[in-house]
Amino acid sequence: MTVDTGAIDMLQHHVVNGELVVPPNYYFAMGDNRDSSLDSRYWGFVPRDNIIGKPLIIYWSYDAPTNQLSNSSISLDHVVDLAQNFFSKTRWRRTFMLIHGYPIK
Repeated sequence: MTVDTGAIDMLQHHVVNGELVVPPNYYFAMGDNRDSSLDSRYWGFVPRDNIIGKPLIIYWSYDAPTNQLSNSSISLDHVVDLAQNFFSKTRWRRTFMLIHGYPIK
């Protein structure tokens, strides 16, 4: 995978003492697909003006092994895992939880 120019700029111009410093009015966005996520690590910072909403609810949370989530297609193994373990691997304490974040300024 090649890295977008935004990520290259981020690493070349925004690292201070080994730590990434997010500039004002920008955010570092993390994806939700563990190892196969295109997020700020790939395309760089997100300008505040590009953020038009906020998350509201976690509708379902499932404890699947990382290797089952490493590519974008749904494998037969993953479907079988869901069928066999839907009730035991669903994170019921997180499912349908409202997200209470910090106010956006």
